[in-house]
Amino acid sequence: METFPAIWIDGHPRTKGSFTPVKAGAFTKLRPAGKYTQAWCDHAKAVLLERWAHAPLEGPVAVELTFLLPKPKTVTRAKPTGRFDGDIDKLMRAILDAATGVVYIDDSQVTTTGRLRKRWATTPEDCGVWVTFSRDDE
Repeated sequence: METFPAIWIDGHPRTKGSFTPVKAGAFTKLRPAGKYTQAWCDHAKAVLLERWAHAPLEGPVAVELTFLLPKPKTVTRAKPTGRFDGDIDKLMRAILDAATGVVYIDDSQVTTTGRLRKRWATTPEDCGVWVTFSRDDE
């Protein structure tokens, strides 16, 4: 299994998954339900484009993700387990979609998710996600 260096994507990780219908003339379009989702996804893709120094991977891919989320001042929980901290699968979806066309051809190539973690960042400036991609050829 060939593992590539971890990539740091700074910023406040946002979930992707829920959509809200929006009337656009005679048509109804869908937009991400989260107010900041699209900006986070665009930022993540831009960072991956800048830092991924390889051609898109072909074949099966493994991914490890560690999300560092901002901790509200009033929260005393050791880990981000509250309903407003984001579902880990929806946090992951934003990154997997952002990597499509950059790290791999399509996110359907992801066959393994190794470590998938969300933790509190020590400061607001430390928020983001560590992403590690590997060829999953074992």
